[in-house]
Amino acid sequence: MPNLFGSIAPLLWSLIPTLSYFLTHIDSALLLSICFLSFAFLGISYGFFSKKLAVIFKQQPEFYFYSVLGIFGFHFFYFLALKMVPAIAALLIVNTGGILIIIYNSIFNKVAFTSKYLIGFCLCFLGILFIVSGAEQKFIANPNDWGYLFAFLAANCWSIYTAKAKQFADTKIEAIIASCLYSGIISLIWFLLASEFTAFLALSLKSMLLIIFTGVFPMGASFFLWYYGNKHGNVNLLAIISYIAPILGTIWLILLGISNFYAEIIYAFILIFSGIFFASGQKK
Repeated sequence: MPNLFGSIAPLLWSLIPTLSYFLTHIDSALLLSICFLSFAFLGISYGFFSKKLAVIFKQQPEFYFYSVLGIFGFHFFYFLALKMVPAIAALLIVNTGGILIIIYNSIFNKVAFTSKYLIGFCLCFLGILFIVSGAEQKFIANPNDWGYLFAFLAANCWSIYTAKAKQFADTKIEAIIASCLYSGIISLIWFLLASEFTAFLALSLKSMLLIIFTGVFPMGASFFLWYYGNKHGNVNLLAIISYIAPILGTIWLILLGISNFYAEIIYAFILIFSGIFFASGQKK
């Protein structure tokens, strides 16, 4: 069951590039602060009425450090990357996190990096290369090269957090709400220091509602699902399963007319799901 719940998170992540396409005109710091604080407000309200506020805020400080690194660090660099390079290129680099999670899991938790995981990763990564090769001439020219670095930093932030989750077996899942609050505060400080407050006043009601939806559903819900899956499930297997995110992300972009369909997507489907099936034979 934990592996099932954890595998839903990549489905939600796949929605982020599409949603961000409609929010690219909004300052990244403002976008993240509203996303995180919206979800934190909802979570704290739940904690207040269920009398679980102490559970939310009184966990190990080390947990909050790594979860903020994962939640804020990942989205900080990812949203910057999405503004600088094509969404599919950012998805490719961010999803190198699949192999990084396995590497960090080996380092932090002494979990073996076996041949089945390596083969499964190679099949998935090859599938993503098919996506990029077909999309290479179909997206914006002259991307900002810093975007590629930011996407790779995003992958590292999330991978370190994911691997470390295993070490917090006694931490209640509600503590993620506090991590979102802290991430939102950091984002808000970043916005106030780097941008004009008039950017907030200029937000339309439609944009505000879309940002809140993004923060609560694909982002906020995925935090719970991914943390639960990695805390109780097979981290290496979930790392491989996470490669469905770029495939689905590409499909949503195509269905909404943001991207064009191309034959390489079919090959990518076959390779990625073959890789997931191959790696799924591993035991926890």
